[in-house]
Amino acid sequence: MGAYYAWVNATKMEHLGNMPFRYGVKMLENCRFPNDRTDVALTLLADRWHGDLVAYVSDYTILANCEGKGLAQMAEFFPENPRDYVEDHGEDVGSLFACFKGCEWYLPTEDDPEGEYLHPYTGPLDQEAVVYRYVINETRREYLDRFSGRLLCTVNGVDILEDVTPALLGDTGRLERNGEEAPDGVWVGDVITPTNVSPGEGYVDITPEYTIWP
Repeated sequence: MGAYYAWVNATKMEHLGNMPFRYGVKMLENCRFPNDRTDVALTLLADRWHGDLVAYVSDYTILANCEGKGLAQMAEFFPENPRDYVEDHGEDVGSLFACFKGCEWYLPTEDDPEGEYLHPYTGPLDQEAVVYRYVINETRREYLDRFSGRLLCTVNGVDILEDVTPALLGDTGRLERNGEEAPDGVWVGDVITPTNVSPGEGYVDITPEYTIWP
């Protein structure tokens, strides 16, 4: 069945639910653009989650076995699998976004605190996701251009591009940089700024260097 991923914020103990999005919850299928799940995650990273310890992790993630320093730092926050722990003990911030309107998620009830029952999302449900072109790593002075990824295919006249944003912020043994295996969560723990303003001098475009699709 494979690993099922979700965006989690260790600093605020929040996560982004997976209910309304176009693609499933595997790593590879989310490393493409356009992608509404990544758009919502980047909208959070640009504002509410900016500067926090955020990662795209799965129900198979074992933080102690991850190479990236940011993922290892996350182990201080979680006594168990990070995705499962935040889903059980944290807040689903999907309730902030309009795309979650009409969706349901599993919650316990007062009568059955150990059970899980579908409940509609409640909350503002009014924020719109922003489609950001650039994902800047302020710590490393490098950036990803989501509009310039490798062309994977064309579906109904829409070009589907490779976008390794989830892999740079996630645990996967499939990400490569210039043909060599990249560490897990290489950007986790760095200061990430999504923007539609082209980065200035001193920032390196690493878009052509990384790939995850075969």
